[in-house]
Amino acid sequence: MSGKIHPVEVKSGAAGSLRSLHLFMVAYPDCGQAMVFSDRPYADLPEQRITFMPLYSAFAATGGRKKLDDVAR
Repeated sequence: MSGKIHPVEVKSGAAGSLRSLHLFMVAYPDCGQAMVFSDRPYADLPEQRITFMPLYSAFAATGGRKKLDDVAR
């Protein structure tokens, strides 16, 4: 994830304006690609620097298995 902070938003449904996410990205333009986890299918919006991911992919998207292995050591 390139050592940058990546904003994350979790939505309970597919609808929503993502206002707080957009405000954060305006305030911190050098932050990494934003991730939105929701009911929506995968979609990448490179012009807005936002990737939509299904909720079930949150564990894998954050490096879940690798981090669990590191904690077990």
